[in-house]
Parts: sequence; structure tokens; C-alpha cells
Amino acid sequence: MKNTLIICLLLTLIVQACDQHGGPSSLGQSTDNQIEQKVDSILQLMTLKEKIDQISGVGFDTRPNERLGIPTLRMTDGPVGIRWDKATALPAAISLASSWDDSLMYQVGQLLGKEAKARGRNFFLGPCVNIHRFPIGGRNFESFGEDPYLAGRIAIPYIQGVQSENVLACVKHFACNNQEWNRDDVNAVVGERALH
Repeated sequence: MKNTLIICLLLTLIVQACDQHGGPSSLGQSTDNQIEQKVDSILQLMTLKEKIDQISGVGFDTRPNERLGIPTLRMTDGPVGIRWDKATALPAAISLASSWDDSLMYQVGQLLGKEAKARGRNFFLGPCVNIHRFPIGGRNFESFGEDPYLAGRIAIPYIQGVQSENVLACVKHFACNNQEWNRDDVNAVVGERALH
């Protein structure tokens, strides 16, 4: 599972870098098959060290690969506002989700994408889709509530809005990140149905 996640992140970074900055040759309006072929060719050219460097970074930036023309990707945290200098403070995600308004969420995503770009960021850490399972969870404000249907429905236009500005949205806190206190050591006991 870890290898799959690493490969997905690596592919995402390479595609985003090539598409936004014209890497070895810009992906532009390529088809999915052309993108897959380009990613495969870049991966074959990368050494193991370069692959590891690509999925790590310094602060909120990935490491560039000058040899292959892959630029640094600059990230910003979210998900209810760009956490980079001064930015618009949006309502808590659970409040936004309670609107059940897809077009509003698309506009929220667009705003986040525009503000990320204005700050030279091209990778946005949000939305947070973790389901609330603990009422005093320290990050409950940044996800969409306890209803998995609502969280999924609202996350889609939010992501589409961010990405409409050519900024990569990165879904975070997929599951069982229910408390901040002792978060690295807590044993989240979750039934199979609730987990899925």
C-alpha cells in the first residue's frame, strides 16, 4: 500500500510539474494515454535517488530535478483559506458543507486556487475529507462533518474549483485522523463499515 501511495504522489507531482512548467515537453492538452506514456518515460529516466528526492522536499516545496526539467512545486496548507501570508478567511468547512450547495463549493475552490496562484503556490493541501467521529476533534472545523455522502459530494466541486485555476488539490486526512492530542500514538479502533 505504501508503495502505491508513493507512486501516485510521484506521478501527480511529475504530471503537475510538466503540465504547469513545460518540463521535458509540456503535456498541455494531452490525452490520458499520452500523459501516462510521458509519466512512464520520465519515471524510466529517473534514478532511485531522484524518485526519493521528488517525493520529499524542504518545507512546503518539493525538490526540483534540473536534469529532467521538473521544477519545484510550491505547496500551501488549507483547507479553509490559503495559509500563506494574508488571505481570505473562509467559514469552517463543516459550515460550508451544511449548505449542500455544489456551485458554492466550486466558487470556494476557485477562490482558493486563485489565491494560491497569487502567492506563487501551485499545490494546495485540501480539502479535508476525514469523517467526524470524535466531537471534540481538533480538526473537525476543516472537514465536512460526519456524513460520508455529504463529504464526498461537497469535496468534488471544491476540488474541481481549485483545479480550474491550474492548482493541484490534494485531499488530506482520508480516514481516522480524529484527534490532535497524542495523534501520532493513538489507536483508532474503527469497525469495517465505518472505515469504508
